[in-house]
Amino acid sequence: MRLALALSLCLVLPAAAQDLPDPLSVVEEGFELYQSDGETAFIAHFSAAIRQARLAGGLTSDWGIVYAMLTDAVRNMQQNPAYALRLADEGLAVVAADPSPEAGQTRALLETSRAYALADLGRFEEAAEAAVLAAPSLRLMFDDAMADELEGYAAEWRAGRLTEFNASAVDLADKVLAEARAARENRDFGTMLALAARAQLPEDTGLPLVEVRRVNATAAALMGNALFNLGRDAEALGALTRGADALLEPGWRDGTARWREPQTGDAQAIRDLLLWLGRTANRLEDFALADRAFDLLDPMTEPGRYRTTFQLNRIFTLWARWTDDAERDAAALLLRALAEAEARGDAADAALLRWYSARRAADLAPDWASVATQDLIAAADAALSVTVPAGRIEPEYLQAETAAMLVHTDALDAALRFSRAAFGIRSDRLAAGRDNAIGLAGLRRAARAEAETLLIGLHRLDSASDAAWCPDRPGAGCVMIRESAQHSNR
Repeated sequence: MRLALALSLCLVLPAAAQDLPDPLSVVEEGFELYQSDGETAFIAHFSAAIRQARLAGGLTSDWGIVYAMLTDAVRNMQQNPAYALRLADEGLAVVAADPSPEAGQTRALLETSRAYALADLGRFEEAAEAAVLAAPSLRLMFDDAMADELEGYAAEWRAGRLTEFNASAVDLADKVLAEARAARENRDFGTMLALAARAQLPEDTGLPLVEVRRVNATAAALMGNALFNLGRDAEALGALTRGADALLEPGWRDGTARWREPQTGDAQAIRDLLLWLGRTANRLEDFALADRAFDLLDPMTEPGRYRTTFQLNRIFTLWARWTDDAERDAAALLLRALAEAEARGDAADAALLRWYSARRAADLAPDWASVATQDLIAAADAALSVTVPAGRIEPEYLQAETAAMLVHTDALDAALRFSRAAFGIRSDRLAAGRDNAIGLAGLRRAARAEAETLLIGLHRLDSASDAAWCPDRPGAGCVMIRESAQHSNR
């Protein structure tokens, strides 16, 4: 409805000066793009035209109609009332000084668009005021019914209620966050990042602060998760820290942590935020920040799989320090986590913890000959049999990590078994081509690493055969001497 009003008005506006992009042509081309390429192309075209006009020497008042149509498109199509409000304000500034009747009509359209955006953001009193200002001009431009309808909406907004043409910014943000979670399930971290960033809400819009902080904590956790998986660690830490800053009083890193009032009602959003903050800080070796995040998270986790995930990440942080004290603390925590998993009868978590324990013991062995290979093999096989069906871990990760350790030991047969399995899964995923472009880059890196492990194992296996000639020089490879059928027939 709003775009139709704007189009009706643009048909009676004078053409723009020839040294600037013509706003009427912009509108016509925009609708053609909408018909052929859809909403994204429509909005991108209008945005690019405004930028071009600004660079060409400034925006004249006849560009107000482009602003009005872009404002409605952003609010209705992209469901982004905060950006729509900004566009409406910019458009009003463009037409502010023009006394012509056409500019006055454009102002009424922009003021109407502004009213809807304000209501979406919960700023009901301001929305009602904007609607009352726009209604007289709409009455002159179109008909009484349209103006009466807008005044009726103003009455609803003044009473603190949304209308049928409004959608709460909080509800829209929750919808976008749900889409971001779906992208995470598909390992589409680029889309996940973009969606989570879009869902963020400003705190000064009149929306319930408790809801805004809940949305922003969830968005920050998802953004940090996505950036972490994209290898953009510093940016991930920045997003996650901003999320924590919004929920906690200043000084939470060093002093007593106090939640801001009012607190968010979504405890899971806070847990995810703190978990990814700890993981990211650990990867950047900011162990003090990782400890702080995990200290805050600890009392918020209850016995179950989420707590096991938290405990493992805390253990990884301790292992990363490579000190005797940290190693003792990690061993104690791992035992407690294992006891909790066994107490609740969670075979998958227990098997996963036993595998991590065996893997760490191999890391700490003084040399390859001292690695307890049979313990690691048994732990890996047990974990694969129960954790993978339960969806607790990707089998190729567990297989690849096990193979990377065993390939340097005498357990070559087991190393090759795990390595072939991991490489096969990665190869099948690459062949299927279902991963997005960003996911494919990480998949290729993992496949290369697993191929290297497999080649190391095959080289060691062949080097032990009678057909191998291996120079006694450090770094030199072996030559495999095999009699071909052609040679034997000579």
